[in-house]
Amino acid sequence: MKKKIKIDFVDFFRGFDKENNQFTHILRKRYDVEISDTPDYIFFSSFGKHFLDYDCVKIYFTGECTVPDFNLCDYAMAVGHISFDSRYLRVPLYEVFQYKQKYQTLINGTIPVKIKTDFCGFVVSNDQGMKERLQMYKLLSAYKKVDSGGRYMNNIGGPIKDKFAFDQSHKFSLAFENCSHR
Repeated sequence: MKKKIKIDFVDFFRGFDKENNQFTHILRKRYDVEISDTPDYIFFSSFGKHFLDYDCVKIYFTGECTVPDFNLCDYAMAVGHISFDSRYLRVPLYEVFQYKQKYQTLINGTIPVKIKTDFCGFVVSNDQGMKERLQMYKLLSAYKKVDSGGRYMNNIGGPIKDKFAFDQSHKFSLAFENCSHR
């Protein structure tokens, strides 16, 4: 008989599915997991402060280039190379959300570059990123049109709905991180 645990998720990106995600799937292998409004464990991310409303074990996850604040969380999972005893686990974003499999199709060249119709894609919604990202976009755009499909600097009539489909029509993409971090 599996031990029962109550969990919940807050402050994740829009559209995050509490039932169908890597955290819930992994925990269900070992525990009887209930998604609950009164959790024993709250998983939270970088997109809000609702985690502060909970009085339980707080587990922070981010794919962003930030260092967890262990004054606000009990445990953390992030991309940085830091050490904080058993309270921190380095987890690259692509490992959690299985981007590898989707992008492997692009990497393996199922659509040869010579038949792709568009020059370059650029999908950015965060205007707080590194200034070099915007500089590169402007420099490359001076040469040839760069399709900007995010909410920031959008030039295609609105944000894209499917980044993978958008990427498949482009010969390459500008893909800068929001910040630089060791």
